Amino acid sequence: MLTAAVATVRPVLSAAGFRKRRHTFNRTVEPGLVQVVSYRLPPRDPPGSTEPPVPVPRGLAFMALGIFVEEAWRLDLGRFGPDGPPLDKSWVNDHDCQLRRPTDGVGDTLAQGRRIDNPGTGHAWVRDLGDVFAWFDRFGSRAAIIDALEAAPVDSYEIAGWESDRMLAVRMRWGAGDRRRAQELFGEWVRRCRSEAASAPWLVGHLEYLSWFAGELGLSVDDDTRL
Repeated sequence: MLTAAVATVRPVLSAAGFRKRRHTFNRTVEPGLVQVVSYRLPPRDPPGSTEPPVPVPRGLAFMALGIFVEEAWRLDLGRFGPDGPPLDKSWVNDHDCQLRRPTDGVGDTLAQGRRIDNPGTGHAWVRDLGDVFAWFDRFGSRAAIIDALEAAPVDSYEIAGWESDRMLAVRMRWGAGDRRRAQELFGEWVRRCRSEAASAPWLVGHLEYLSWFAGELGLSVDDDTRL
């Protein structure tokens, strides 16, 4: 049933320049900058699982949106094994993306699951594509993404959708060779984390990660950004 719904969306996405693999679509807008649309069912608990059941609705399918920024992906330290990232990233899944639009939130029509047994689901997803393309247009270039990330408040997660906007900006700037600006942004994030650590204990562990990240990447941890 998911396959049939995705088949309804495919002609519109193909006409817009997206390539398809299974239930995921990719469109490259700049070298290493890829827009992703993915359709999926919620995960199921594995057989024999002793964990409490995941509270996800059954019978619904979700749309996931993302934007992949290759240079930031390659600097997602800890993601890869000892050999590092692959030389060629020929296909992108939504979980690879650096910007992600939530797919199970409240108050966002794109985030609402749709009944997979409803024959109108594919057509509803086609109607959703206007909002999908508008979101992609908002972040249609590296320049637009970095401008939005740096204009956001220091503590913002809104642009990336899953990680600190400042840290994504750090990785984008560093990956593009602008190490001075990357250092400035890194310092802003470190100072924010240090100022909040007393009331947010989880930040203590995050600061340890930032110290490791700085050492691995070559960022300076000086008096201005001391951890």
